[in-house]
Amino acid sequence: MPFSLPSPANCLLSLPVELLLIIVGFSNEQNRRRNLKTPTPSVFAFSLVCRHLRRLCLASLFYRIRIAHTDQLKGLKDKCLNDAQFGSLIREVDLTHAYSPDEQDSLRRIIMSGSGAEIYRYGPALLPALLPLLACLERLELPAVQINGDLLAAFHSHSTLRTVAIDDPHFDILTKLLTTSSASMSKIFVCSAISETSFGLQTTRFDSLMSRGFHLSRLIVQDQCTIDGPGPLVIPGLESLQIEVQEEPFTWLQSFVERHVHLHVVKFSGRHSTWIQNPDILFSSQFVGELETEFLHLDVDLIAFSIRRDGLAVSFNQWPVVDLHLDLRTAEAFSALKTATSLAPQLSLMIIHTSSLNRVPFQLEDLISYCSLFPSLQRLELYYVHKHLLHEEAPPWLVPLASDQHRSISKCVIALFTLRWLAARLAQRSASLDFIHFTDYGMDFSPGYGHYDWDIQVTYEAGPRRELAIRATSKIVMANAFKPSDDIAALLSMTPENTRYYT
Repeated sequence: MPFSLPSPANCLLSLPVELLLIIVGFSNEQNRRRNLKTPTPSVFAFSLVCRHLRRLCLASLFYRIRIAHTDQLKGLKDKCLNDAQFGSLIREVDLTHAYSPDEQDSLRRIIMSGSGAEIYRYGPALLPALLPLLACLERLELPAVQINGDLLAAFHSHSTLRTVAIDDPHFDILTKLLTTSSASMSKIFVCSAISETSFGLQTTRFDSLMSRGFHLSRLIVQDQCTIDGPGPLVIPGLESLQIEVQEEPFTWLQSFVERHVHLHVVKFSGRHSTWIQNPDILFSSQFVGELETEFLHLDVDLIAFSIRRDGLAVSFNQWPVVDLHLDLRTAEAFSALKTATSLAPQLSLMIIHTSSLNRVPFQLEDLISYCSLFPSLQRLELYYVHKHLLHEEAPPWLVPLASDQHRSISKCVIALFTLRWLAARLAQRSASLDFIHFTDYGMDFSPGYGHYDWDIQVTYEAGPRRELAIRATSKIVMANAFKPSDDIAALLSMTPENTRYYT
């Protein structure tokens, strides 16, 4: 009797439930480490094997849901009414980009009639009935304009809801709620606020908001007009501080950091002259100083960098640099990355712009070598590099195009092949690198029809074996006249979801 191996599915089903749950949980943990908010493809695949495995994956599949249209919101309510257990699976709901046709129609009618009627909002209309059905909901994200006094009270009365994340950078919506509702704002988390003039948060209005218990995650300081900075200001729960560096010194920053124990990231942005005049900020002072020593200060523009709190560090200048954003103007400017390596060995995100290069070419291998110097780099973003890459006349990554010669080959397609090959090389050379993002643009020419613009925003994710997968957030726009064959589109992972052709 011939011997046959059991199928992978049967082997999987023979495992104890406890072990299967550990496997699903491991996939979710990998997501959390990479700050991904959707289930991994492995969990999706796992859930499609059979009903038993799908039941084990339900909690992961529906832990967080993103609503794109209010019809989905109404459908969710109907589903939860018919199946109470389904509603208890959902922990987070994202309504940030939910489209409401009723809201658009309401706005259009008001504009056409010139009346002062109140605009229909789906938040007060739909959420009060839905929230009680989501018995285990912990986090809700939605536009601030959707909140009124009744909805604020509904948030407060929900037993498990801890966070309602909104964007209200100038506190316009929350200020209005101060006068229309007495409900607590303790569950409201403002994602970011902008202080534009002399730390404008030192006002009676801000004090009134703080007394209602809302939380502010990120403060953006755009205009520091006094050397005293924020004075004794304390913002409970502040996690991130973003500063547009001006010419005034930052003697206030150390005490501000010490007062905010939850503050874990400080981001600085500026230009060459402001970095030079601010020796209080150690990394920028050292980095720009090294550039001047190497005569690279005119070739490299330090746009921004972030530091992250280190539990052992006393001074914020001892916090490691984790994000770095540079604009490189010459091919020689890439050597500045060596300096960055020594000053920022724990760098996890690097953004490189080459828009100022003016078609100055640089060697592809040099780019790969310099970007591979950082041992902790997890995400690399390269902007407008394609037109500067110098390589052989018939590079191997363009071989598949030989079978597509009957078509007009788009420079967009050539760029995608080149950037995909570059991403693969970077992933192979840097074991820590998880994501490689490219933003690029260009123009195709068709005799008799003129010029057609194309645009690329693609992100590749490197798997455990350094294989690449294109992320769902990628976007490609190009002319229909240069649409590639189905085979070429498949090779480049161009799908109807991530590619738009125009005429």
